[in-house]
Amino acid sequence: MPENGYGRLMSSIAFANNLNIRLQKHVKSIIRHEDGQIEIVCESGEKYKAKKIICNLPLGILKSKKVEFKPDLPSEHR
Repeated sequence: MPENGYGRLMSSIAFANNLNIRLQKHVKSIIRHEDGQIEIVCESGEKYKAKKIICNLPLGILKSKKVEFKPDLPSEHR
């Protein structure tokens, strides 16, 4: 684990590479559209669109299915 935590590490990477990283968001669903666009819908109603995402949800959250994936994740990733 990084000395100052992962949040600080991600902020440094985002700043250095001009990335739009959002932390502390409660994700409701992750939708991959047919055109390849990805839409992230938060419990607050906020929506974000991206070409690519890195999803680092804890295993317990993935197993609880609190976040809906559309289409479903492949079986080897569930």
